[in-house]
Amino acid sequence: MQVEGQAVVKRDEKPAEKHQNASHGAAAHAKVNGEVGQGAGNAGRAAGGAKNLKNASANQNRSQKRPFKRDFQGAPRGRMEHTNHQSQYQQHQYQSQYQNQNPYQYQYQYQTDERTGLRKFTGRARLFVGNLTQEVDEKAVKELFEKFGEVGDVYLNKMKGFGFVRMDHRHNAEAAKAELDAQMFRGRTIRVRFATHGAAIRVKNISPFVSNELLEQSFSLFGRIERAVVIVDDKGKPTGDGIIEYENKKSAMQAVGKCKDGCFLLTSYPRPITVEPLEQKDEDDGFPEKTLPRGPQLEKEREQHPRFAQIGSFEYEIGMKWKEYEQQERNLLEDAKRKAESLRDGLEAEIESLMLEHQTTLLRDELNRRQEQLKEMEERHYHEINRRREMEKMRIEEERHDMMMMENRRDHMKNQGAGA
Repeated sequence: MQVEGQAVVKRDEKPAEKHQNASHGAAAHAKVNGEVGQGAGNAGRAAGGAKNLKNASANQNRSQKRPFKRDFQGAPRGRMEHTNHQSQYQQHQYQSQYQNQNPYQYQYQYQTDERTGLRKFTGRARLFVGNLTQEVDEKAVKELFEKFGEVGDVYLNKMKGFGFVRMDHRHNAEAAKAELDAQMFRGRTIRVRFATHGAAIRVKNISPFVSNELLEQSFSLFGRIERAVVIVDDKGKPTGDGIIEYENKKSAMQAVGKCKDGCFLLTSYPRPITVEPLEQKDEDDGFPEKTLPRGPQLEKEREQHPRFAQIGSFEYEIGMKWKEYEQQERNLLEDAKRKAESLRDGLEAEIESLMLEHQTTLLRDELNRRQEQLKEMEERHYHEINRRREMEKMRIEEERHDMMMMENRRDHMKNQGAGA
């Protein structure tokens, strides 16, 4: 819900969903009782359940003898059935747990641009400013960047000569960086670069059925998210990895810790995701010539220009040794990758077998439960028939007794009339 540039996320609507799920559960329970209460006809259903159990066991034996199809993430296609009510209940319990622990993370407000509706002052619009003089204050730095857009917080470390500036939007930060980097300011050439996002995490083992929206919704349990994206390749196919950027580092560390200690599942397939801090890399600016440290070591390394080593020379022999090492390293990595894939295939086959056994156990338990219900219904039916028979017998006895009393009374009246 967004009102006047502010967004509020509410979690109070979950009890209503829980009440709705309880209603569905009560209806399903009533339906089961209705089916069981049909009497002797349920014996056929019990026999049919036994036949289904036998077929499930036979399918399990056949599945162990033939390979199964799976997607590129390793999740078997089909052969998986999970109860929706159980999944919703577990999700509600999981959200309630974090809501009770961190209630301040579920109701928050943030600024948005009234014209575009985009979030303002995110971590992606944060700039690093270096090589500042000690006389520069926050006001001067803010005035320097205000011509490119609205400036949020400004932090300066005057002793070390650097600071951080948070702009309103990413494109304004890019304009400020392009204009002010390597420019003179108060007698020094300042450096302006994008600051690393300290509250970003990387998510692995993501199912190909998880979208950006589902990823953000799932990880919003730990705090406010600025950006959540599932990484895809050049063809738009998910790679199984994702990036989440939180507003503060505390939420990111909480997400890493909770997912490391527990099994956080995003879909029906029970493979937990892996969460780790995002390794920050600068792939935009790189390492320009002006940032190289000047000294004798640089001059020594730059004595010769880029070249191909001549065959048979000392440089060529040293270079070939490095190439041989790199080839051996690639071979070792490929062998390790093949072993890992073999272990993964074995694990997937074992998981499929376990899931089939679990489904068979659930089916057997359901069949036993229905048989117990049928047995109880038959016992109640038997007791009810006996009770009605006893009541009918008592009624007949009472009627016979009443008739005998009436006959005795009639005979008595006749005797009195004859005596008179």
